[in-house]
Amino acid sequence: MAKRTRLALCSCIAGALWGCLAYLLGARAFGQAIWGGVLASPLIGVTVGHLLHSSFADGTGRRRILWSLVSLYLAAVLFGTSVGVYELVLRRSSASSPTAVVIESIAAVLWGVTLTGFLLFLWPLAYLTHWALEWQVE
Repeated sequence: MAKRTRLALCSCIAGALWGCLAYLLGARAFGQAIWGGVLASPLIGVTVGHLLHSSFADGTGRRRILWSLVSLYLAAVLFGTSVGVYELVLRRSSASSPTAVVIESIAAVLWGVTLTGFLLFLWPLAYLTHWALEWQVE
C-alpha cells in the first residue's frame, strides 16, 4: 500500500477514534449538535494528518511537542466548525447570524479543550496519535 494511502487510512481511523472520545467528553455540553463533529471526525483526521504529519515526522523533541499542540487546536477548530454547521444546516437553526453560530461552536470547543483541564491529557494523546501514525506509515 502506498505511503500516502496508508497515511490517509490511518488518519481516518485515528480521527474516528478521536470523534468517539469527543462524544464521550462533550455530549452533555453540546447535546445532539455534537454529531456534526463526530460524523466529520474521520475527515478531520485525514485533514490534520495530511497537513501536519510531515511536520511532526520531520521534527524532533520540542518541535514534535509543538506540532502535536498545533494539530490538537486545528482539529478542535474543525470539530467546532462541524458542530456549528450541523446546528445550522441539519437542525435548521433559526439564528439571526449563521456565522455567530459557527463561531460560538468553535469557541465552545476551544474553551472545553483549554480551560476544563482536558488539555492535560489531550495534548499528550495528540502526540501519541502522531507517533502512532508515523510508526504505521513509515
